[in-house]
Amino acid sequence: KRFSTMTGNQTARPVLGEESDIRRYRRKHLEEHRRRLVSSDNLVVGLAGPVDARDEAAVLRALAAVPSGSALVDGGAPSPLGPRMAFIETAGSSQCDVRLTLVGPGERDARSGTLKVLANILDGGATSRLPLELVDDGFVYVARAGVVLFPEVGLLEIDLSVSSERLVETLERTFRVLTRLARGTSPDEVRRARQRVVR
Repeated sequence: KRFSTMTGNQTARPVLGEESDIRRYRRKHLEEHRRRLVSSDNLVVGLAGPVDARDEAAVLRALAAVPSGSALVDGGAPSPLGPRMAFIETAGSSQCDVRLTLVGPGERDARSGTLKVLANILDGGATSRLPLELVDDGFVYVARAGVVLFPEVGLLEIDLSVSSERLVETLERTFRVLTRLARGTSPDEVRRARQRVVR
């Protein structure tokens, strides 16, 4: 079994891990991780609001007991794992919620803006591709596209809500929409999408 959490936008990766791994962890493992994580060089405190020097001094006094230690080195986002699929069944439901997640450049990459333009071409209003080709034609109840940006990786996410009977047909149609998008876009389509992104 694989456990995941859902927090806002999914990154299409399990964040808790395999059941067998979770079951083998003991308190000593958690304590080792805590000692590695909680150290003076691995801690950032932000103060917001009407604060003065006395407030800052109080915070520094409170943090004096934090043990010294080096900051953890961020290894960056792992390489894409290739095509993956997860299916979670809800008993008695006649509707499917589908998320397609495509990996692209992160926010540190100058090309990350292209993901926002692509998302707007797919879902930037009533005349964009997903509403026209999926919602208006009655394939889905809802079709949305959006972007989640992390420093090293960006995610173009497409969310669909569809009846179970039309799931396969809808996925095939969605992949055709994406395939046509990969073949190119019209200058007018790109111009409208860019205007919506920079607003």
